[in-house]
Parts: sequence; structure tokens; C-alpha cells
Amino acid sequence: MNKTIFMFHAIGEVSKGDWADPNYSYSKDKFKELLNKLGSVSSLYDSIDLSSNTKAIFTFDDGHESNYWAAKLLFNGGYGSADFFINPELIGSDYYMDWSQIRELKSMGMSIQSHGLDHQYLSSCSDHELHRQLSKSKEIIENKINTSVTILAPPGGRFDDRTIRLAKEIGYSCIANSIPGHFSNNNDFLFPRIAVMKDHTCSKLISLMNPYSPILYKQKIKYSMLKLFKIILGDTLYEKIRWKILGDN
Repeated sequence: MNKTIFMFHAIGEVSKGDWADPNYSYSKDKFKELLNKLGSVSSLYDSIDLSSNTKAIFTFDDGHESNYWAAKLLFNGGYGSADFFINPELIGSDYYMDWSQIRELKSMGMSIQSHGLDHQYLSSCSDHELHRQLSKSKEIIENKINTSVTILAPPGGRFDDRTIRLAKEIGYSCIANSIPGHFSNNNDFLFPRIAVMKDHTCSKLISLMNPYSPILYKQKIKYSMLKLFKIILGDTLYEKIRWKILGDN
């Protein structure tokens, strides 16, 4: 069975001064509508260990404070579980969830996983720093909330062959990346995800669950082109140009 992993970030309107990217912030109303149409969702963690067979998998990157609201909606509405990828060194900072909220997410049956230590792009890290990002983030989360951290989501979708090798050595069972697509094999190490954007309608997201969707094909082409631009321009220049074009709309 083909499964689709959706990658959310902030949920709701982003206030001025918030670090969250408004282009990736999905409205609360559309989030509720999507859940009602899907009926049930699961975390990647539960899907891999076969305790869930739902086609839609929800993941959240960065640990924004709005993710706490989303988790409570999932739990109280009986929709299922989700993975929350966090940067442990940023937890408790402005607009991030705090550790008490993270522990509550765990008590709701949510999966808490690693997004690196402090949101550095892993492909740009030295070998030493890369090892620290992967090992220390895993260690802190496991110690703070007594959970098993087995999934890594690279910040900004940036990772390389070193990341894959080290992740395996350190004890991660898989990497949830940002490459658009679906999966059907629970034994894969790299799992594709579909990034949810502010302007996505519920109907469009559901259509992306079709592996033959022409919209998905366009997203794959767009991802490949952006990846090439990142390589040519470098992360710093790419981000400057991106924000110049997109602004905070």
C-alpha cells in the first residue's frame, strides 16, 4: 500500500517577529478540514512498526508552539498520531514549545524525533559537527522525555551521504527527507515527504496522495530544480534570494 507523508511546520497565522516561515504555515481551518476528510492519520514511527496502516502520515518540523495545538486536536479528535521533529537546544525559546508540552505530546501517543540539535543544515556541517548534531540531539530528547529517537528529519531537507552513514551508525532507523513522493516499503532508510504550503487546498493535498498525480510530478521537477539552485548558489545566497522573492507573504 502506498503511503503519503505530509510535512507541516507552523499551524495558523504567524505573528510579526515569529521565526516561522509564513509560506509554510498552514491555516487551522484547513488543517481541521483536511483531518475531517482523511478521517485518520498516523505517525511515521507507528507506520514503520506496523501498528498503523493508514495511508496518510503527518509529520511536523521545527517544534513551533502551534504544533501543541495541532497535537491536541489530533488526540482529542481521535484522529491518530504524528511525528514531531524538534531541535532540543531551541525548545523553550520564543515561539517554540517547551519541554512540558513536549512531554505532554508524548503522553498523547505522539512520536518525538530529531530535527538536529539547533537547525543547522547538516550537509554544511564539518564531520565533527555533523556527528554532534545527530548524536547529541538524539541523546537529549531521549533523556528529557524517556523516549526512543529513531527517525531523523534533516533541517531544510539538507543532507548528504555522510548524514546517511552517520545516522545508521548512531542508531537511527531512517531519515524523513523533503523529497516529494510516496513509499510502500517499511524497510526503506530514506522516506519521502510532501511539504505542505500555505496556499495548498485540502483537495490538492489529497490529490497528491495519488502516486500518478500530475501535480506530484510537477512538485518533483520543482524540487530537483531548487536543489540544483541550492548547489550552485550555496545555502546562504540561496536563502537571501528566496526571501527577497517571497518576502513574508
